[in-house]
Amino acid sequence: MAKFGEKNEKNNDVPPEHIERVPTPENGGLDTAFAFLRDHDAIDTHHICLKALRRKLDWNLVPLMFCIHLTQALDSYLLNYAIVMGLPEDLGLEGQQLSNIASSIKWVHLAACAVVGLFLNKFPISTSLGWAMMTWGVLNACTAAVQKYPQMLAIRILMGVFDSMFHPVMMLVTSQFYRKDEQIVRFQLWWCSQGFGTIIGALISYGFQFVNGGGMESWRIMYLVLGCWTLIISIWTLWCLPNSPMAAKFLSTEEKVALLRHIAPNQTGVNNHKIRPKQILDIFRDPQVGLLCSLVIITGFGVGIMSNFSSTLIKSFGYSSKEATLLSAPGGAVAILVCFLSTWVVRREYLRRWSALGICYTIAFVGSCLVAFSPKNNEAAHLVGLYLFDFSTATVGIKFQWNAANIAGHTKRPMTMAFLGASFTIGMIAGPYAVQKKDAPDYFTAKYSLVGSKGGCMVLVCMLALYYLLANRSKDRKFGKQRDLVTDLNDSRSEEESLEGKWANLTDKERPTFRYIY
Repeated sequence: MAKFGEKNEKNNDVPPEHIERVPTPENGGLDTAFAFLRDHDAIDTHHICLKALRRKLDWNLVPLMFCIHLTQALDSYLLNYAIVMGLPEDLGLEGQQLSNIASSIKWVHLAACAVVGLFLNKFPISTSLGWAMMTWGVLNACTAAVQKYPQMLAIRILMGVFDSMFHPVMMLVTSQFYRKDEQIVRFQLWWCSQGFGTIIGALISYGFQFVNGGGMESWRIMYLVLGCWTLIISIWTLWCLPNSPMAAKFLSTEEKVALLRHIAPNQTGVNNHKIRPKQILDIFRDPQVGLLCSLVIITGFGVGIMSNFSSTLIKSFGYSSKEATLLSAPGGAVAILVCFLSTWVVRREYLRRWSALGICYTIAFVGSCLVAFSPKNNEAAHLVGLYLFDFSTATVGIKFQWNAANIAGHTKRPMTMAFLGASFTIGMIAGPYAVQKKDAPDYFTAKYSLVGSKGGCMVLVCMLALYYLLANRSKDRKFGKQRDLVTDLNDSRSEEESLEGKWANLTDKERPTFRYIY
């Protein structure tokens, strides 16, 4: 293995124009992982079994990230269930006040996205998430005490500030500990908690509708209990979720070195707290960012309708409040199944990511058509359509992994992840406004909107895949073809490459050796 500072004779035949020009350590251009590896260069890691190390990472990270996202999913569904439990009547909501409450948290999330991206570049990401979750839990518990519309709106606005932390941190943590070919499984494992959240939330809501709180409405008790649960998960997060591989308490120094050498071919790094304004500008010039954000906006639009008003739509089919709550649970099971199935076919390389997404969106499109165009008395067709719609919800983890794997640069990455979260938020903002009281009981506007959103997603997935194909071919013509990412976990061929080049604070466009996955 080449040591730091040693000349690698094997690469002497590489043309000078193909060698990456990297910033020097003195100007803050290198990842903090490079300094860690340089300080521990003498450590021999050949005896470390990377498969065992990966299992250790999985046991320490994935269950916690699953619970974090499950908590966020449960909290986001609380309003949906509280609505059918009588929240609008208890607070005396009128006109668009319910839609304002549903979307207010997302408006603040949207406003905070740019600040969150810069914040995560400068401060420890997991610690920031832990404190954000703790505050979120307190606010959820306080929701049990609200009596009027302004109080509920104020709490939702405050929650929006901390809600903006969740997805960017989850994406960053996952991409820090796993190589590109390993990431999709982990992304989907914690994202499938969205489906579990649907099931558990429906059962919790159904159960609380039978609770006699002695003068306290059942939805208030539900908010109080879930707020306490969030506080417990926030303490677990602060204690156990590492800010970087170098800070992972459950890894030995040898394991940290082995892990960093293993993920180096990602060319996306771990962290570097130096902000590069040029990378911020690159976000707005990058076509993939625009396409990804557009795709996530449209996906979020459909989720915004379903997360806040799925029970309302099911009630419009002729079911009672309790029945509507229970009947929303199978949609979560569909999302879980599709998460695992899509992950399996992509990981086994039976389908590319864009193909799996396209198939899922096509099925969701069919489901949306069933909801919109089936005869009103055909309740079974409407329900099947709603469940098929959840095929699209299960694809969000793949899109997040696309972003984590295909965006490089320590300023560009967290900013783009924040923008991607904001894009999901834009869709979530627009979604509730498609469900208007004046459209009751049929809600045709919402149903037709679901059809349009899934059709748009199908088109955008194809456009994004075409862009990645053309971008890779352009780099191949300019710099020569790159070998596929090594899939043997114990293969060290990538160590022939420049160590400084791997850990330089460069964007995906600045790296001649960077190729997009799709």
